[in-house]
Amino acid sequence: MNVKRTDVSPLVSAPTKVKEQGTDCIIDAESVYNNLPASAINLSLLTRTIANRPANEDTSVISVTSRTTQKQLQTFIKKLSDAVEQKQAECDEQERKISELSALIEMQEKEIEIRLTNLEDNVKELKEDSELFERYARTAIENTKYQVRKLDVQNILNENELKKNGEQADSIRGIVL
Repeated sequence: MNVKRTDVSPLVSAPTKVKEQGTDCIIDAESVYNNLPASAINLSLLTRTIANRPANEDTSVISVTSRTTQKQLQTFIKKLSDAVEQKQAECDEQERKISELSALIEMQEKEIEIRLTNLEDNVKELKEDSELFERYARTAIENTKYQVRKLDVQNILNENELKKNGEQADSIRGIVL
C-alpha cells in the first residue's frame, strides 16, 4: 500500500506544548508527522480499513501486519516520548539559564544603584568641600590683604619714625656742633 505522507495526518492534530511556564517549547506536529515511519501511517489506514471491512473477510493477514505495525508504532512512540523528554530537558535548561541571567541582572541593577548612590554622595561631599575651600580661600585672601595693609602702615610708621629720628639726630648734631 503506497501512502503519501502529506495526505493523512490522523495521528497528530496540533503542535504539542511541552512546558507551560516560562518559555514554551513546541513540538511541531508536521515535523513529527513527517518523521513517522510509514508503518505508523499504515496502521492508521489499516485501522480505518478494518473498521470498514465486511464481516466475512479473512483477518489473518491484517492481524500479522497489524502486529508488525504495532511494534513499529510502539518503537516510534518510544522515540517520540524520548524526543519529548529531551525537549523538556532543553526547556528546563533554558529556564534555568533564564533564571540565572535574571538573578544576575537583578544583582547588577542593585550594584549599579549602590554605585550611583555612592557617586551622588561623593558629588555632594565634593561640592560641600569645594564651598568650604572657597570660604577658606576668601578668608585667607582677606587675611593676607589685612596683613599687607598692616605692614604698609607699619612701614609708613617706621619711615615716619626714621625721619623723626633722623631729624632729631640732625638737631642733636646741630646742637653738638
